[in-house]
This record gives sequence, structure tokens and C-alpha cells, in this order.
Amino acid sequence: MAEPRRRPLRRHRGRTSRRALLRRARLRSTGACRRGRRDTQDRVLLVREHGLRAVRRRGPRPHADDDPHDEGGESVVAVDAARTTEGEYPKYATRVLIATAVCLLAAAAQAQGPRLVDGQLESDLVPSPVEYYALLPPGYDDLEEPVPLVLNLHGGGGSRDVLGVRQQPIFVGMWEAGTLPPMVIVTPSATGRCFYMDYRDGSQNWESFLIGPFLAHLRDTYNVRTNRRGTLVTGISMGGMGSLRLAFKYPETFGAVASMEPGIAPIDDWNDMRPKHRFWRGNDLMESIYGSPVDREYWNANNPATIARASADVIRESGLKIFLEAGDEDLFWLYEGTEFLHQVLWDQKIRHEYRLYYGADHVGRTLGPRTEEAYRFLGGTLSDPEPDPGVEATRRRIDPLKRRLTEADHYEVDKALIEGGEGQ
Repeated sequence: MAEPRRRPLRRHRGRTSRRALLRRARLRSTGACRRGRRDTQDRVLLVREHGLRAVRRRGPRPHADDDPHDEGGESVVAVDAARTTEGEYPKYATRVLIATAVCLLAAAAQAQGPRLVDGQLESDLVPSPVEYYALLPPGYDDLEEPVPLVLNLHGGGGSRDVLGVRQQPIFVGMWEAGTLPPMVIVTPSATGRCFYMDYRDGSQNWESFLIGPFLAHLRDTYNVRTNRRGTLVTGISMGGMGSLRLAFKYPETFGAVASMEPGIAPIDDWNDMRPKHRFWRGNDLMESIYGSPVDREYWNANNPATIARASADVIRESGLKIFLEAGDEDLFWLYEGTEFLHQVLWDQKIRHEYRLYYGADHVGRTLGPRTEEAYRFLGGTLSDPEPDPGVEATRRRIDPLKRRLTEADHYEVDKALIEGGEGQ
């Protein structure tokens, strides 16, 4: 945008008025506040060219949040070098200082917006260092209480840039709209297509890394909750598979999981694997992770559907909140594996939410809105739902009818209700 035209400086006895110079410097300062950002160099040049003294005061730069390690810059206040004795131009100097203070306050408020922090962690468990991005919510520096931590796992061949580039605008928009509670969202860069697993040969141990030193590092570094309800995990594709495995194996650690189009097969035994279930995963990849040849028992022990069957009681009793989704046009046919897991959870009476998105593929424009839905689910698990008077009134009329039944309904809560009533 072009600079606005300025009025010519008043002339006083053949020279530029010092009062006008001071006024120009002050107007540029306040204009910078209105525009949100203005480099102070032009004011410094104005001051130097006309024999004024530049008084530098420490303070945050307007865009200190661009660099999380920026400790601030300098603000420039123009003062007449020839007339600084007490009683000379006091009201103008005061106005300049006030304008500068307003700029500093505006910059400080801007610095309290969401911030993307660059981090890394060394470990012998995986190829190191593991780089990650942590997205901090608005007002993070002023938090009095810790906020939830979300482990956000990227898909195969991806990196932390999934959060830093594609997902960050989604979460910032949700915070601005008030649809997402404050939380710290972290995405580590995993090596290649590691499935977030401990390799059969022990060469890489991503599961042990994530659940051990990485989680401990995040809890020590950021102001996040350390209880299970405040520790959430999510992911897409390979990350969706990894998030399910972590949540099902460690329900005492995670309060909720949101798995988006997980890269899972519609089977719970390796011997039932068909080419269509892994046509994009060659033998070299599978054998590097599960052993050569693939160790059937090891594959079964790390398959989310198999884990859900074997650990159904533990998962059910933990109260783990589960969200599953896939698109019905997924180019890898992953809706089959997601639907299969939904049926396993249903048969095991493990409560969960399942969505099959109409017309949605594995990639493309639907991923943004679907990510919002997954995070709305995660955010909703952080507090108990408010009572619904309409539901309660209806249940009071229907529950006596249920007590006349002899067979149990699906979930245990209904079974307990029937067993507690008078069966006929």
C-alpha cells in the first residue's frame, strides 16, 4: 500500500519547525499502532536528518511472536536534542511516550496469539534428533492452569509440517471461533513409514519413544496436564493407525483418541491378509517392521482390531473416548478396515463414535472439515456434558417399559437397568 500523502512541514524563520518534526515522528508512531506493524527506521532517519535525538527504549517488537525465542526490540522516541530542559515541550514529549506505550501494549497483545514452537529431542530409541512442532494456544504465557496435551500423528511419508503448514490455520480458526478449548498440539516428525511401532528387530522403537521419553519431555517442557483425561492422541492414515494402537494399549495414559481414516485392514489375523488390504505396502516395508518373514503373532499383537478384542474389558472399563472416521471413497479402501473395527468395538460393547463421510476420499478438500470434527470430539471429552432436561423427561417415561423386557440391550448401562428392574 502506498504511503499516505503528508502535509508539508511548516516553515518558521526560514527553517523547518522543530514542533512540526516532533509531530511527524509522533504521527508515524501512532500510525504504526493503527496499522499493526511499522518498521521504526523511517522515524529514526527523520530524527537524524533534522538534528533530533533518538531515545531508544527496550520493548517487544510488533511481531515478536514470529520468533518464539525473540526477546524484544527497541522503540524509538523522538526528542528535540536542542530543547530538552525541564519545562520545554512537555506535552509533546508526553504524547509521544503515550503513543509508544500504546504500540508496546498492542504488540504484547499480538504476541499472546497462537504460536508455533520448534523443538527436538534426542533418543537412542529412534533415529535422532526427532524434530517436532508444538502449537501453543492464545494466551499461553498467561495461563494459570495447565491445558490438555494432544499428540497429533502425521500420515505415512509426512512430517511435522502437517501441523505447521496445513493444520495450523484450522486450529487457529477454531480458537478464534471459540469451538476448541485451549490445548497444546504437538506433531513429531516420524521416520518414513514407521507405523509408530516398535520394530520386530529392535532397530526402531517409536511406540516406546512416544509413550516414554517424548511424552515426559512434553510434560516437562510445556504447561500441560499430566492426567489421562488431559492427554489426547489423534492422527491421520498411518497416524490414525498409530493413535489407535497407542490408545488401546495404554488406556490408562490417554483419555480420548480420534482416528482419521486409519491405515488398518478389515482383519484381525495376519493369515487373512489379502493383496487389496495392502497393495500400497510392499513386502520390504512390512518385513522391515514385522520381521522377515512377517511374524504373524507380532502383527496380530499390534493390530488395533486384535488389541480391541483381547483388551476389551480394560478398554471398556477405562472409559476411553473413541472417535473413528473414514471417507466412503477412500482411494486405499480404508473404509473397510474402519468399518471392521467399528463392528469389533460394537460387538465388544466398547462405546465409540463412528462416521462414514459421504463422497470423501483419502485426500482433498474434505480433510479440513473432518479435522475440525475430530478436534471438536476431542475438545468435548474434556468436560462432562450438561444435563439435557428433554432426554431425562423422556427416559422417565420409557425406562419402566424397558424393565418389562427379559433380554439385555446393547450397552452395559441398559443391561444393568434391566437386571435391576422386575423382569417378567
